[in-house]
Amino acid sequence: MDFQARVSAWAAVHILAEESVEPPFGLGAPVVRVACEVDQPVDDLVLVAGDGSAAHVQVKRTVNLSVSSSSGVASAIDQFVRQFLEWRTAEETEVPADPAQRRLILAVGAAAPGTVRVPRREALDRLRALPGDEAPRGGLNQKQEQALGVVAAHVRTSWAGETGSDPGEHDIRALMRLVRVQVVEVGHGERDEGRAKSILRSNVLLSPDQAGQAWSLLIDEGQRLIRTRAEANLPRLRDVLSSAHVPVDAPTSYRDDIRRLRDHSDRVARMLADHANIQLESGTVKIQRPYGPVLRDAAESGSVLVVGEPGAGKSGVLYSLFKTMNDEGRDVVLLAAQHPSFSSLGSLRDELQLDRDVVDVLANWPGQQRAVLLVDALDAARMDESDQAVRTLIREVQRCADRWSVIATIREYDARYSSDLNAIFSGTPPEGPTPRSAGRISPKYVMSSSGG
Repeated sequence: MDFQARVSAWAAVHILAEESVEPPFGLGAPVVRVACEVDQPVDDLVLVAGDGSAAHVQVKRTVNLSVSSSSGVASAIDQFVRQFLEWRTAEETEVPADPAQRRLILAVGAAAPGTVRVPRREALDRLRALPGDEAPRGGLNQKQEQALGVVAAHVRTSWAGETGSDPGEHDIRALMRLVRVQVVEVGHGERDEGRAKSILRSNVLLSPDQAGQAWSLLIDEGQRLIRTRAEANLPRLRDVLSSAHVPVDAPTSYRDDIRRLRDHSDRVARMLADHANIQLESGTVKIQRPYGPVLRDAAESGSVLVVGEPGAGKSGVLYSLFKTMNDEGRDVVLLAAQHPSFSSLGSLRDELQLDRDVVDVLANWPGQQRAVLLVDALDAARMDESDQAVRTLIREVQRCADRWSVIATIREYDARYSSDLNAIFSGTPPEGPTPRSAGRISPKYVMSSSGG
């Protein structure tokens, strides 16, 4: 069980690293999910890749290449045969399973004898390389031929036991093309444990010196998956580490989008900077408003709608709040409702040149502190499609990006006559530095900036 948990942790490291490392077991795409003790014939581990391919893994710390029906290799082959037959039954076809989409893996540890680790692996590799139903003709040494012979004998025995008939040679070769033997040296101080920690240091963690702690946490998670017959994906694994105060970097596939959102926020901030100052002949006077600290405190527990007349200073408050939080190193994104103009979340993604939707990027932006999305001038989205798109963005952030609060500004007239802002910002307003607006609308954390 310890070895199985360590192999699970090794797979989890590959999930956390995404595209940064070569997928395990010859899979053609990064692994996105690992499951333990599944309800299938090969039940120890199942690794699912992003392209839908999967590796079904039988984990044995050590196994001998024995002809005995009670041997470990016989048990593994029996599970492989039953898995293969189950796939055929489900597909209702005699066409062999595609080796590019399905793999049957015997994962062994460093203690496995050389007869399993080398000749069998080499013989199976050669078999997979041959086209059609060809069998190897020459080129195999005695040990490799012996290894294939033992595997084929166990296949025949298990096949006959399951179906009541002998398999054809094409059946044996079709199954054996799916089988791989891989040594996974994940014991204490062993090669693959060291590589896993190196991957954690260079591709996953914000603090490389926590690689050892992260590896131990992932082994514990593997034990949990085995006990509970559960599965884990990228968000779950990141949460396992973060909740134990082992901060993780942004997923590799999101880092460019996070950088682009930061750069766009800086551009919007420069555009709004004039709203925080008054330009006089003698120089620039910074306008001091009392709302920034109140908004900042309120955003720690929920979303905020700032309401005020045109020219009251809402944009200046948002700019000052962005600058303060940004200078503190807090995660903050600043958007202006019509810069750029967008009619859907997809068009906003395209306008900002992101690979993923804004909500998806925020949901995968790592951090422990509360983060804030600032949206200036909701009333600027005058077109029906634009107006709805901005509100959809706010709703989706509140629903999907748990770490993020939203602070948005809007003119008092538009707030009063909006049909859905009450639902989006529902709740009791915080105590502000001036009396609250006594209008019809009672959105969560409404604050009047009139006269500010």
